[in-house]
Amino acid sequence: MDRRRYLVGATAAISSIAGCSQSADNNDGQDTTENATLSTTARGDSTTAQTTAESTTVQTPTETPKEAVRAYLTAVFAGEAQEANAILHPDGNVIEYSEEEAERNEVLNATIQSIEITEENENTATVSSVVHIENPENNKESTRARIYSLRIDDGSWKIYDSEEDEAA
Repeated sequence: MDRRRYLVGATAAISSIAGCSQSADNNDGQDTTENATLSTTARGDSTTAQTTAESTTVQTPTETPKEAVRAYLTAVFAGEAQEANAILHPDGNVIEYSEEEAERNEVLNATIQSIEITEENENTATVSSVVHIENPENNKESTRARIYSLRIDDGSWKIYDSEEDEAA
């Protein structure tokens, strides 16, 4: 239980200072970062970045481990607790994202700089991500690297565990 609280706290801490963008797959499997940045400050406005974030969140694509992590990060930084929690494995070690945490993330701008599968087999995968987060309220920004462990649940990739990537 302490590990779950730590993971939620770590995710909340990351959320409180930064934001996320989309990345796409090339045919060779390498990541490229798109120029879209998720801005959660103007939720009522229909900016291109928010439209991208909302459409990604609504789909909850989890056909690949990368798509699951991308959808999770997009939902977290868009303040969409229900969508983020739908991507968590029911037996996993990651605590559900709360509505209070979602509200705190509304002011953040986040950019996913990279998402890369580092290990994958039939039922498990490991994905590394780097996210740049800006908090315009306190003029702080940071770049955070996390490693996500995923497992298949009911035919979809779900986040089972998460830890900060200290090597990055």
